[in-house]
Formats: sequence, C-alpha cells, structure tokens
Amino acid sequence: KQCFGLLVVERMPFLSLNTETLQFLAVLLGYYADNIKMIPDVMKILRDNPSCPLDFGSELLRLERVQRESGLASSIVAFVISDGPHRQDLFAEMVRQRRQMDISWDMRLTDRDILITLMPLHGDAAVTGYLLRTQKWLKDLFNAQQFSDAKITPYTALVNERPAPELLNNLLERCLVRQHH
Repeated sequence: KQCFGLLVVERMPFLSLNTETLQFLAVLLGYYADNIKMIPDVMKILRDNPSCPLDFGSELLRLERVQRESGLASSIVAFVISDGPHRQDLFAEMVRQRRQMDISWDMRLTDRDILITLMPLHGDAAVTGYLLRTQKWLKDLFNAQQFSDAKITPYTALVNERPAPELLNNLLERCLVRQHH
C-alpha cells in the first residue's frame, strides 16, 4: 500500500470515537486516495478527449473500480442527434429529461450533437428503461415512432467491458464514424 498523507484529528469528543465515525473516516479517506491514484488515468482520458469533463472521466474510472471490486454494473448511453429540422429542440429536451444522478458530457458539433450519459450503478435493465422512456417522449413531443424518425442514433456500453479509456474511445468512435453511412 502507498501512503498519500496522514489524517490528524486535533479535537474530537471521546464519545464520538466510535465505529460509525471510524467507518465514515475510512470511506472519506478512501475516496480521497482514489482521487489521487486516478490522476494519471484521468489525464490519459483527457489527453485523448480534451473536451471530456473532468468529473465525467473521474467518475468513469471510479465506476470501473466499483464494478471490478463489487460486481455492481454501470452503463453509458450515447445519443447522436444528426442534423435535421428539430435538432436544437431535441438536444434541449434530451438535456432536460436527464436524471439527477447521471453524469453527462455534451458535444455540439457542426453536423451532429452527441449526448453521453454515465449511469452510475445501473446495468442493462436501467439502460432499457432509459431508452424506452426516451422513445416515449420522442413520440409524445415530436411524433417520432422510432429513434431513426427523429434522426437519433443510440449507442450503449457497460462500464468495464474493457479498460475505461479504451471503452470511451470505442464509444466515441462509434458515435463519430458510423454516422457517415
């Protein structure tokens, strides 16, 4: 194990020195140590993808570790909105429809918009629900029966299918390259 620092408690009531307090400190220090250890990997993600938000890259790596250690799945869903008459409205509505717990990365390009959503601790069933909910409001608001009617292409990936930087690069490649045919 590597030492990153030392916690010094200057004052604490004696009765506060209990199991819950020690567990809380252990979790807090583990989170801090994770952030320090992840810096090189986060920097690699940001070097490969300069527009990637720091919190997105950090959380992706954190969720990869959680999945590896506990088996709890997390997912990524990307929506590519191709150029069309409702592109701006679709983008705005998709941003509005996001859940609070998700972490997102939006890319506005000249010929398309890409919305990537990291769904912490949610596997295939949650992704299916998310896609179905999205299809429902597309039908309700834009009369689009399918994603293709709204010029939207969804892509999904499970965190830890491969190392996080490779997973993200593969997803981005699918979002950027497959739109040309």
